[in-house]
Amino acid sequence: VLTLPEVLVVDDDVLVREHTAKREFAWVRGLPPDERSVHYHHKPSIVFLIGPQETGKAHIAQTLEERLVREGFAAYYLGLSNALGGISDDSAAALENRDEHLHRLGELSRIMYDAGMIFIATVSDMEDYEMKILGDICSPARPIIVSTGGAADGGIADLTLAHNESVNDAADKIIELLRKRGVI
Repeated sequence: VLTLPEVLVVDDDVLVREHTAKREFAWVRGLPPDERSVHYHHKPSIVFLIGPQETGKAHIAQTLEERLVREGFAAYYLGLSNALGGISDDSAAALENRDEHLHRLGELSRIMYDAGMIFIATVSDMEDYEMKILGDICSPARPIIVSTGGAADGGIADLTLAHNESVNDAADKIIELLRKRGVI
């Protein structure tokens, strides 16, 4: 027997998969992704740093972006304040609607992935079902999930950083994970 929240998640999951399938069917591409990879010297990727507020996600993301760019990779970090003040600035109601914000973040992540970038973003207090929906929106990309602050993540993280992890050590670990995954 499904409880009400489980029913809503199942319904959201179906709606998101239907939306994603329609979007991918209609997606018009320019340069093929493999040609972009040759030019950028890396594969596209999406990296989400998740965890409680005030766990240093933004500093880690900024450091990661800076290090990747200095190594010659096409990387971009979208700060939460930039997203809220930019792509989500069309209505006050949208700013208060977390689901809509996550949907827009997922769509933007998908665009940056198609552009061949290593796209980095942070999300606080991510629930497992929200990560599932965000991951579905990013499809066909499979985001790399990095949990900060030693937070329990329900097993969704590809990498969990200790609460006292230094920013540079955290960036090193993420870069190593990108290497292991064949992104860089």
